[in-house]
Amino acid sequence: MKKLYYCLLACKEIRNASAHSNCILNDLHVSNSMHNPSYDVMRALNEVPNVSSNTRKKKMTNDRIREIITLLYTHKELVDSEGVHKKTSEKLKEVVNRINKNRYYYKNNSLIDTSFGFIEKVIDFWFLEE
Repeated sequence: MKKLYYCLLACKEIRNASAHSNCILNDLHVSNSMHNPSYDVMRALNEVPNVSSNTRKKKMTNDRIREIITLLYTHKELVDSEGVHKKTSEKLKEVVNRINKNRYYYKNNSLIDTSFGFIEKVIDFWFLEE
């Protein structure tokens, strides 16, 4: 549980942002994050196909992307109920479908497009390819 402590803090940050109706994806640029991503999260991201090391490092320097990916990782690691995992996979599939519904809105904005693409690849690999 000690390894997941910092992951849980990231989950708390994204939960608080969403609970207070903050715009979660407002600031997607590459930045110097206040926190480093967990080693375990980065190791798990190494397994995601079609995501280069450079892309992974760049995207994970953004606090919101790091929090979203850490939330997904923490769920994947902590939840062992097959039913809950299946339901989560269904809900995440809806999120991916919503992202892609009007993808043309941001086709000229590579920052949004690549960030959504990164999140989608992680969701596909960790939740939808089972």
